[in-house]
Order: sequence, then structure tokens, then C-alpha cells
Amino acid sequence: KLEFLDKDGIPSWPRYVYEVWEGTPGCEGYGSTQNLTIAEPELECDDMIMNGNMEKGTYGWSHNNNGENPDKGYLEALPGIGIDGSMALGYYNRNTKYTGVSQDLDTRCFHENL
Repeated sequence: KLEFLDKDGIPSWPRYVYEVWEGTPGCEGYGSTQNLTIAEPELECDDMIMNGNMEKGTYGWSHNNNGENPDKGYLEALPGIGIDGSMALGYYNRNTKYTGVSQDLDTRCFHENL
């Protein structure tokens, strides 16, 4: 049985999980989907998009520019520029079609029992 614990030791579920099970190792006693159970605590879904209203500036938002080089793109919170004077998100120095704004969705919101 596997479970995720937060910093206080309380069972929790990560906001983002990317599960990858690789090939069978050359040893005995390894974990697999056949012999492990992942214990899910009671799930809560507050916001599928972290800081979707931009109240915390760029917190939760990122850009994929292959590093932290601002010449290859950066984000900036723009107070009052959004709809009806709300916060907006600006992305500057985008130089290829493969770069842009990104957000990891809260996987706790994608659950059949919610």
C-alpha cells in the first residue's frame, strides 16, 4: 500500500501526478500495478486551475522557454488590464510557436467520485 503524505504527515493527494510504470526490472520483489495499491484520501477540488483569477500574480503559471532566460519569454501580472478591470497575464518575448503559457491542472479535480 502506498500513500502520499503532506509535510505534516497527513494523507494527501498531489496536485499533479504523472504516473509512469517502466519495464520489468531484473530482480524480485519489485512494485507494479499488480501488487501495489495507492491509497487515495478524501479528495478535495478547490480550483482546477491554480490562481486562475490571477489574485496572486503569476503564482501557479509558468512558461516553457527552455530555461529562465527572459530573452526567450517571461510572464508578468498586469493589474487592471483584464476583463472589467481584473488582473491579466502578459507573456513577453515569445519567439517560437512551441513556447507559451502553461498551467498544471489539479489532478484531484479529475476523479470519478467528485
